Amino acid sequence: MSPWGHMEKIMKTIMVALTFCVRFARTVTRLIAILTFTALVLSARAQAQGLEFPAFYRVTGVAANDVLNLREGPGASFQIVDALAPNADNVEVVGTSPDGRWARVNTPEWSGYAAMRHLQRQPGPPPHVLPLPLTCHGTEPFWDISVAPNGSAQYNETDRGPVSFSMTWSGPAFARGGHEMGMRLVSASGTVHAVLLREYCHDGMAVFDYGLSIRAIISRDEGTYMVEGCCSLR
Repeated sequence: MSPWGHMEKIMKTIMVALTFCVRFARTVTRLIAILTFTALVLSARAQAQGLEFPAFYRVTGVAANDVLNLREGPGASFQIVDALAPNADNVEVVGTSPDGRWARVNTPEWSGYAAMRHLQRQPGPPPHVLPLPLTCHGTEPFWDISVAPNGSAQYNETDRGPVSFSMTWSGPAFARGGHEMGMRLVSASGTVHAVLLREYCHDGMAVFDYGLSIRAIISRDEGTYMVEGCCSLR
């Protein structure tokens, strides 16, 4: 083979390699774009789901002589632990299963999963507004705060009498989109400054799960200290 023929063969090989590299680079670029878009969509969905709960729902699409079963887990094969009436409302939903088909529900007696297709969201405040009424509690020490729709509140703690408060402020954290909220409670004998997050919460003792966590700084005549716990919409 002449030197020119050999050179031509090398050039063709180089062109084939370059073409492959260009196509491979385009494929990788498209794959990165698809993965980035998917991640953004999943992130947005996760954020939206986090801001959606906790919230009140009503039972729908259940016959008048039937009930909506509450199960131990997110599926029809799990054991039934409780039931909701066909016309039940103010059902507190604190989250859903990963596929969105089952709702994590709190009743006064139990916590379990109900089919999401039989639950309809009731009107409520936007995500950045502190939902009221609200009841929060925690352990070590055992304490609870209840806040009424009109802003009146009461704080109770083990071995200490109840203290009445008035809510003087509540609102979202700047640039957090409603995921974090705060409130200030004031009385003649002290103050409560609290931060609440829309997130999964469990107190480690009861069978209930919650959709709001709380960290509160309590200032009373006895001193200043911080407590943490979970909150319910009841």
